[in-house]
Amino acid sequence: MSVGPKDVAEGNPKLILGLTWLLILRFELSKFSADIQELLKWVKKRTHGYKDVHVESFTNGFQDGLALNALIHAHFPELVDFDG
Repeated sequence: MSVGPKDVAEGNPKLILGLTWLLILRFELSKFSADIQELLKWVKKRTHGYKDVHVESFTNGFQDGLALNALIHAHFPELVDFDG
């Protein structure tokens, strides 16, 4: 995957989402096994308490974009105005 600053500045959603998951996998999952259920558990823990974010699976939990925004906000609150 090759994502450059231009892709981020232009808001290419597929590349940004791919980059986000790559970062999560690289820096956070080293704490867990590579098991998908562990990843789901991590996402649930990080998004717990965010209004209208209900992650029960990767299929349904990310369709409206709120879970991804909550994950970003949980780590970098200055980047996402989650309550706005």
